[in-house]
Amino acid sequence: MCHACEWRTRLDAHPLCAGCWELREAHRKTLPRAEVPGRTGLWLGVVSLLPLPPVQLVSLVLNLVELNKAEPVHRWRPQLGLGLTLLGLLGLLLLVLGS
Repeated sequence: MCHACEWRTRLDAHPLCAGCWELREAHRKTLPRAEVPGRTGLWLGVVSLLPLPPVQLVSLVLNLVELNKAEPVHRWRPQLGLGLTLLGLLGLLLLVLGS
């Protein structure tokens, strides 16, 4: 990085110069991408079988996001997690209506 871009700490600082911007882009491509593991939605689906509405809501949203992001080969985990979540929501509904 050049000296002018190195000391950019203020919110109103000028944007990076073209050379530093290219360096930043090259560095970002080498960094590992932070992803939510595919097993998280599956485990939340298992936990959502318990009557815990906040966990069920988080599991529903997370599994839908994972289903959209997953490659076709790896879609079985979010699908299974979503199925377990819907089963847990059905159990919660039956529990609420039954009492």
